[in-house]
Amino acid sequence: MKASVISQIDEGLVLFNRALRHLDAEQRRTFLWKMEMSWIFHDSALDGIVLSSADLGDAFNVQVVSDISLQPLYSEVKNHKDAIEYAKSLVGKRNFLINQELLRKLQNLFSGDGVGSKKPIRYRKEIPIHRMYFHEILSSRNMQHTMKGFFDWANGNDTKKMHPIARAATIHYRFMRIFPFATYSGKAGRMLMNVILMRGGYIPAVVHSSDRQNYYETLRESADALQDLIEKSLLNTIRSNTRVLEDAAAGRRAKA
Repeated sequence: MKASVISQIDEGLVLFNRALRHLDAEQRRTFLWKMEMSWIFHDSALDGIVLSSADLGDAFNVQVVSDISLQPLYSEVKNHKDAIEYAKSLVGKRNFLINQELLRKLQNLFSGDGVGSKKPIRYRKEIPIHRMYFHEILSSRNMQHTMKGFFDWANGNDTKKMHPIARAATIHYRFMRIFPFATYSGKAGRMLMNVILMRGGYIPAVVHSSDRQNYYETLRESADALQDLIEKSLLNTIRSNTRVLEDAAAGRRAKA
């Protein structure tokens, strides 16, 4: 972890929050919605799901009558938004633990069953043949035992003492090496990473779609390499959104 990068992130976050406070309630709601749509757009691209701005809007527009073939895509978008809402609900939760129940809910949210589903967690039973990721993953043998070890480590005192960014990146790296689900391991793993960041006082680190190949490569390399990418993504997310807020504020002043 480079102290200079962390300082830039922390300083940028102060400016971002200051600019966000200048919005009224409706402006803030609209801005945060756009941030979340951007989050869904780029995160989906990492899993090979190509979305357009129209797809993101139409998915939530009940008046849109579209080709029935687009419904699965719209469902993916809405499921992702539901997962974001669940992640946000965990930010202020006391006695937070990374455990099987948390992952079960994320799996059910991304699969469209919903947070209230009673479906049990479904760990993979074999190495997926067709998957977007090409890093080495662990055997599916005794996945329950493997995940217990992951939970014990993730909730351990040494891990909790790590800086939130280092903890989020390292947990994501280890999660992706396990790759517990046949589908949605990537989305669930990145959502877990961002829960940790948000609980640490940061905004979600959105890995840009243009960094997709770089993201795949870091999963093959090391937790440190992934952390460098997460820090870069977090800093870019903060700076780009701060610029949007400051430009909008300048526009409002010009009209006054």
